[in-house]
Amino acid sequence: MLLFQTVFERFPRGLKSQRNVDWRALALSRRSRLALWLLVFAGFAAPAMAASCSLSNFRASPGLPSTLYVRGSIPSGEPFFSTNVTVDFNCTANSGQAIRFGAPFNSTPQLVAPNTVATNAGSPLGARASSITVISGACTGSYHPKPYIRFNANSTCLGSATFGITFGASGGQPSGTLPLALPTQFPGTYPNSWANANLCNADCTGNVGFALASLNAPSTVAIQTLANTCALSTNSLTIALPKVSTATFPSIGTIAAKTRAALSVSCPTAAAAVGLSMYVIFTPQSNPSGSSGGAIMSTTGTATGVGITLYDRSGNVITSGTPVRLTTSIAATTYDATISAAYVQTATTVTAGDVQASGTYFLSYY
Repeated sequence: MLLFQTVFERFPRGLKSQRNVDWRALALSRRSRLALWLLVFAGFAAPAMAASCSLSNFRASPGLPSTLYVRGSIPSGEPFFSTNVTVDFNCTANSGQAIRFGAPFNSTPQLVAPNTVATNAGSPLGARASSITVISGACTGSYHPKPYIRFNANSTCLGSATFGITFGASGGQPSGTLPLALPTQFPGTYPNSWANANLCNADCTGNVGFALASLNAPSTVAIQTLANTCALSTNSLTIALPKVSTATFPSIGTIAAKTRAALSVSCPTAAAAVGLSMYVIFTPQSNPSGSSGGAIMSTTGTATGVGITLYDRSGNVITSGTPVRLTTSIAATTYDATISAAYVQTATTVTAGDVQASGTYFLSYY
């Protein structure tokens, strides 16, 4: 009544004869217009979608062998196998959300089999590079340090994600099997699996959701002990790169001062590893740049705009954690595992200073 009376009194005196106006009809008409405007505005708002994801096409490089062979009396913390896992994803989320991919554990070594641990992000045992490829959808790939996609609009995003897993000894002789589903570090949040996708905040610095999807390995991997194995010529290798001028680096990607270091592997006649394939694997001590796919090691020191890259004996770039095959059938002989290191320009401007990088190398048999 107050609304109707107020409106009525605003009419000029000459319209007093209009007191018989059906104010209820007028109010209804206004409500109708209001409803119409609400419908119009609602038509321009993008509907919110529940985040969802599916993973498929598990593959590992190198592929998972049926049996891994570990040298006897292996010290705790020493790696014995490393692989890059790639999965395809089909994910839907809202603008500003992100979805992260990786194994169900972080940099803390996770027990996955008797006396066997695994890591996949940022630790000395398993520091690995990530890579992500977006095929379609309004999303952008990034790393922290696991690969993730950030949605720029409500969208469905398709692509593939790659991350590394390194296995090592933990307080005893590894045995048993690597299961189809690796044990999760976060029970109740992520399921056991080799790969999962989980919702996180916009830059994936923390979790705000739960696991959206998971994927297991196609087969288990047995672990056996080798009584006698081959031996590296040295357990500690230093490559001293020479001093160079900053003028040596005119553009991103420039390689300079490549320096070789001798490394060999000897296999005695009595080695139980004879007949197996043998690989040497290099992993950096700190997580490599995701954008380089693990080809450029993270560095310390005062120089900026420059990194370090490793090369195998044939001059091929060594990607973090990717095995370099020495032979497909070990014989009683010595194998050349020579490597080289070089500076690589990573930014438009290079500033003077020192630069260092460190890592771990080990032999793997399967």
